[in-house]
Amino acid sequence: MRLSERLQAAIDILNDVEQNSHPVSKALKNWGVSHRFAGSGDRTAIGNIVYDAMRYRSSIAWRMQSESVNDIIYGALLCDRSIDIATVRESLINDSFVSSWLNDKRQFVWQNRHLADAPIHIQADVPQWCLASLEKVLGADLIEEGKALAARSPLDLRVNTLKATSEKVAKVLIDIGAVPVKWYKDALRVAAVGGLRRYLNVQIEPAFQKGWFEIQDLGSQIATHLCRARPGMQIMDYCAGAGGKTIALAADMKNRGQIHAYDVKKLRLAPIFARLRRAGVRNTQVYTTNIHALTALSGHMDIVVVDAPCTGSGTWRRRPDIKWRLTASQLRRCVEEQRVVLDKAAVFVRQGGRLVYITCSLLFEENDGQIRNFLAHNTAFQMCNMSRFWFESIVRENQVSDLTSEQVPMPRFSKYGLVLSPFVTDTDGFFVSIMEKRS
Repeated sequence: MRLSERLQAAIDILNDVEQNSHPVSKALKNWGVSHRFAGSGDRTAIGNIVYDAMRYRSSIAWRMQSESVNDIIYGALLCDRSIDIATVRESLINDSFVSSWLNDKRQFVWQNRHLADAPIHIQADVPQWCLASLEKVLGADLIEEGKALAARSPLDLRVNTLKATSEKVAKVLIDIGAVPVKWYKDALRVAAVGGLRRYLNVQIEPAFQKGWFEIQDLGSQIATHLCRARPGMQIMDYCAGAGGKTIALAADMKNRGQIHAYDVKKLRLAPIFARLRRAGVRNTQVYTTNIHALTALSGHMDIVVVDAPCTGSGTWRRRPDIKWRLTASQLRRCVEEQRVVLDKAAVFVRQGGRLVYITCSLLFEENDGQIRNFLAHNTAFQMCNMSRFWFESIVRENQVSDLTSEQVPMPRFSKYGLVLSPFVTDTDGFFVSIMEKRS
């Protein structure tokens, strides 16, 4: 397909998203079904354009002085620094397929409006209504964090130490550009792709089929490791979902002890069984029945991990369309669901045990606000020293000979936890709070 045809396809898909309130993934799938002639390269290029339009929708509209889908799509193409307006114009100006092109006014505006003059929420490409919540968490870095949340994300891999070593996996994945993360020993990273290119499918690699590594954002890997799971422990993964953190916990436990994996929605657990087998995990029991099946475990868990349902605001760089669909009422529903989940999970913690609360969110209400309220109503729990957990679990355990502790990124520490983010720690956005039940 020519560039003009790809752009027209992207316009059609974004129109579908807006007119039918479809997620981008569904709109792309719908288009692919009705345009089977399009090759994989074309579908990837079109998808990149549409996703970039969602990443930078607010700032593109401001620079274009236009909310037109056509202008937003063209702006998305121009957001790629490897493509300038002259190159695009030259590619399209004589193409009869193009139904419209940026007129002289739009081209002038695009080249002469500077984002530094825009309001903060436009510069950060975040919804205006949640600006105050983000400012409470991100402070003076809000604009830079917003830009990082809008950028394309790298592909992170977690080495499964039950079956392989970082050196072994890095060696077999060298051809796909996977390199070790210097300050975190069991993580590899494939840099974010640029232009209209795509990531290679790492799941077809023999090493993946053998269970040597998992696809997992570095922030998620760190959040799991901060739980400090150890061999012989009794651990409950209360919101286990597809099992990403469950498998990582099992590796930290060296397959010794017991993990009790539960999720209130059984459908979320469906992928966990195949993943456990591939990873060689043998110490996990999956609960597919209701919560009453767990009652015998009340008060006996060394660690209860609550990877709580949330708005997913920390994952906007991977799922940019959800930030524009998020509403204040959805946030309120998430906060209430988290409150209920925390209260239910807390009963399983033994005296002296720990309750670990994790979200992939950067909104205050879901993080510090949630834990503040929990501790106010659950006086048996107290906050752990998050700085100590970070130093002992991340800095000291992952120290390599040519890296000083000062070169390890530091998260934001708050009264009720710590925050990982794309600008500060080069990860998705995560909040982690660790509480201990008094003996």
